Amino acid sequence: IIVTFPQAYHCGFSYGFNCGEAVNFATSDWINHGAASVHAYRLKFKKEVFSFDRLMFTLTYHLDELALETCIQLGAQLEALAADEWSYRGLLIKSGVQ
Repeated sequence: IIVTFPQAYHCGFSYGFNCGEAVNFATSDWINHGAASVHAYRLKFKKEVFSFDRLMFTLTYHLDELALETCIQLGAQLEALAADEWSYRGLLIKSGVQ
């Protein structure tokens, strides 16, 4: 078993034929760590491994399955995503994009 904590990294390599399996999961406080990771990636102009924004939107389909704390964190993250979107759209308009 490998447990990877937030802001940590692990990797593996294969030498020859093998078969492996991985199961990924996250606790409810992962949303905040994921948002911080996305922010750090964007500062370095690095592409995300998967769409964090899409994951946040997908979680809204499962609100009845989420703990209250997770829903609160999700709501805060969705508000931040909306604020970013409005900000970026404003910058595009100011730059002359129509």
